Amino acid sequence: TDASMNSWGACLKLLNPEEQILFQGDWGNNWRLSSSNQREAAAILCALRRSDPFLKARQVRSLKIETDNSSAAFNINRGAAATALAKLVDRTLETAEKLNIQLNTFHIPGLQNKIPDSLSRLATSGNYTIDQEILNEALHILKVGPTIEMFANRKNRRCRRFVSLVPDNWAVPKDSLSISWKGEVPYLHSPIPLTQATLNKLDKENVSAVMVVPNWPSQAWWPSMMNKTRKWVIAGKSEDVLNAG
Repeated sequence: TDASMNSWGACLKLLNPEEQILFQGDWGNNWRLSSSNQREAAAILCALRRSDPFLKARQVRSLKIETDNSSAAFNINRGAAATALAKLVDRTLETAEKLNIQLNTFHIPGLQNKIPDSLSRLATSGNYTIDQEILNEALHILKVGPTIEMFANRKNRRCRRFVSLVPDNWAVPKDSLSISWKGEVPYLHSPIPLTQATLNKLDKENVSAVMVVPNWPSQAWWPSMMNKTRKWVIAGKSEDVLNAG
C-alpha cells in the first residue's frame, strides 16, 4: 500500500492461481488526515476493505501487508497506536477480524513499493492524454472517427472541437456531462472519478463513443463498461502511452 496527499493505492497479490489486483482511491471530505502516518494507515484500511470480496472468494486466512511507512507497520503488528492513529489501527484490526484473517505487516523500502506508489499518485484530474500516434492507430483499428472530445483542454485535446473541464474560450461553452451528445461520436478520456458518471451519460444519450479507460477490472465501473463495449484496443502500459498535458 501507499498514500499521497490526495490519493491512496494498493496492489493485492493472490496465489494459486496467481492474480494481481490494483486498487486506487481519493481522500474524500469524510477523511481527516493531517499527517503522512495517518494517510499511510488509512491506505491500509481502505485496501483491506476493497480486498474483501477477493479474500473471501479465495478463503484467504492470512495476509501479508507491505508498506513503506514503518509507523503503520509497527502499530498494526502490535495492535495499538498513539491517539492520532488509534482509530485507524482499531478499524483495520476490526476489519481483519470480520474477514477472519490474520494480518502480518512488514516495512519495505520505498523503491520496492513502486506499484502502490504510482497508484497513490495517479493523476485523476484529466491532465493526461493518450499519445497521438497510438490514438490514431487505435482509431484506425476501430474504424471510427470521433467528432468532439468531452474532457480536455487546449493543450491536450485530440479533437478540433472539445469541451473543457475548466473555462476556455477555445472550447464548446458547456459542461461535458450536461451538453447533449446526440449526433456526435464523443471521444471520452475522463478523469477516473468521473468514469461511472460518463458511463451513465452514455446510457442516457444512447450514442456510440470512443472511451479511454485504464485496464482495471477491480473497479466498480468495470462490468458496466464491458457490457457497453463492442470493440476494444489495448494500447499498452500507461507510462508508454500517456503524455502529461
